[in-house]
Amino acid sequence: MLTPLPDSQWNRDTAAHLLRRAGFGSNPEQLDSWSKLKLGDAVDRLVDWQQVPDPTPNPDWAKPDPTLESKREELRMMSEEDRKKAVQMIGRSQREHVEKLRLWWLTRMFETTRPLQEKMTLFWHGHFATSVEKVKDAYFMWKQNDLFRQLGNGNFEELLVEGGREPAMLIWLDGGSSNLRAPNENYAREVMELFTLGEGHYTEDDIKNAAKAFTGWVVEREKQASEFRPQRFSNEPKTFKGQTGDFNDKDIVHLILQDPNCAPYLAKKLWTFFAYENPEPELVGALAGRFRDAKYEIKPLLRTLFLSEEFYSQKSIRNQIKSPVQWLVGCCKSLNLDRIPWLAPNAIRLLGQDLFAPPSVKGWDGGRNWISTATLLQRCNIARFMIYGGNPASMGILPPNLAKAEEKGKIEIPPGQQPAQPGQPAQPGQNQPPPMDEKMERKQEILQRLARVNIPPMVQVQSLVPPDALSDNKKLIAALSQRLYQSPLNPQLEKACEDYLGGDAKPVSNEKIQGLLYLMMTRPEFQLG
Repeated sequence: MLTPLPDSQWNRDTAAHLLRRAGFGSNPEQLDSWSKLKLGDAVDRLVDWQQVPDPTPNPDWAKPDPTLESKREELRMMSEEDRKKAVQMIGRSQREHVEKLRLWWLTRMFETTRPLQEKMTLFWHGHFATSVEKVKDAYFMWKQNDLFRQLGNGNFEELLVEGGREPAMLIWLDGGSSNLRAPNENYAREVMELFTLGEGHYTEDDIKNAAKAFTGWVVEREKQASEFRPQRFSNEPKTFKGQTGDFNDKDIVHLILQDPNCAPYLAKKLWTFFAYENPEPELVGALAGRFRDAKYEIKPLLRTLFLSEEFYSQKSIRNQIKSPVQWLVGCCKSLNLDRIPWLAPNAIRLLGQDLFAPPSVKGWDGGRNWISTATLLQRCNIARFMIYGGNPASMGILPPNLAKAEEKGKIEIPPGQQPAQPGQPAQPGQNQPPPMDEKMERKQEILQRLARVNIPPMVQVQSLVPPDALSDNKKLIAALSQRLYQSPLNPQLEKACEDYLGGDAKPVSNEKIQGLLYLMMTRPEFQLG
C-alpha cells in the first residue's frame, strides 16, 4: 500500500496525469520538460514550492487602507442622504475588487510557476468554505486566500489555528461576535463537523465548551485585522473530549487533532480531491497513519500521495470529472492562450464554481455534481467562444445585467481582448475599442455597443500544430489529441475526427482546425481529467 511508482512506469502519460491533478494541466512543451525529470524530482519540485521563484505580484489594492479611519469619520459627519450614497459607493467598490480578485487568482493559476501551491489553495478554499456574500470585504477574502497559499503545504494544526483567527472566518461563522457571556457555537460546530472530524464524532457538550475556548477574537475594522481581547475570553474551566482545563483555541485544536477520526477524515478528503472518489478504507488508513506520524505536516502527505502507485492506477487516470476551474484553466493552457480571458470569472460562475462565493459552508460537492445538462451546454458555449470568438452575450456567457454593470464601470476589458470596430472583421489580438461619445444617451449607447460586440478568436489555431500536420489528417488529429488529451484518442473519437476532416483539400484550413478543436473539446471524454 502506497508503494512508490517504479521509475520504469514514469513516462509522458503518468507525467501528464501528475500535472493535471497536482496543477491545472500543461501544454506539450511543458509536458516535455516535466516528463524528462525523474518522478521523485518532479514531485519534489511540485511539493517544495517554496524553492521555486514566484514572480506573480499581489493585487495592488490588497493591503490595509491607511485612510480607512478618516473615511469612516467623514461618513459620520455626512447627512443621512449623502451617507447612504457613500455607503453604496463603498459596496460597489468592494464588488469590483472581488471581481478583480477572481480574475487575479485565475490568472495566477494559469501563469504560476508553483502549480501545486495554487491547487492546494483551491483545495483549502473549498475545505474552509467562506463566502464574500456575508464577509463583504474583498481585502479579507484575499487575506484568507493568501493564508491558504502560504500555509497550504505546512502544518495542518497551524493552518487550522490561524484560519480560525482570520477576519473572513470570524465574520463568516460569527466568531467575531462571540464572547464569554454569549459564546457563539457556529465555528465550534463546523470546525469539528466540516474541517476535522466529520459528523458524529463529537458531543453537544464538546461544541459548547469549544465555543467558550474560541471566544476573545474580534475583527478590528479600523486596523483591518483580527485581534485578541482578553476581556471577551471565557476563563472558566472547559471539559472537552474528556479532558478539563482552561483551554483556548490552540488547546482545542490540539485536542481535536488527537482524535483518531481526524487524520482519516482529512486523508480521505485530500485523496478524493487529487485521485478518485470513494478510496478504499485500507488506503485511507495507510495515508492517515503517515499523516499522524508526520505530526500533521502536509508536505510529506502530499509527497506520499503523488509518488504512490495507487495515484497512477487506472482507477485514477482520466477518471475524474474536471471542476469548472480545472476545465477552464486547463483549456487555456492546452490552447496556448496568452492570458486568462477577462470573462473567465463569469464563465466559471456559469459552470457552477463561483470563486469566493461557495454555495454553503460545506463548499462545493464536486464530482458528478459538476455536470448537468445546463453546465455541459455552457462548457460547449465557452469552448466555442474561445475557438471562434463572437458575441459573448449571444452565447450566454455575459451576465444579463452587463449593461448595468458596464455603466457602473464594473466590467473592464483588458487590452488585447477588446471588441472589434463595428463593420470591421475581427482579427486575433485586435485592440480597437469602439468609439465612445460621452454626450450620447448612456443606456442606449451601451445597448448598441453590446449588440455589436464581436470578440476575436482567442485561439491561434495554426500555432497549435506542426506545419507538416496540415497536409496529413492523422498527424493533425494526433497533434491536437496530444495537446488536449495528452494521449491518443479512443477509436470512436478518432473515427469521428477522421470523418469530420474527410478528404478535403490540403493544407487543412483554419476553419477545419477550429471545427476539429470544437469536436474534441465538447466530447464527454474531454470533461474527464
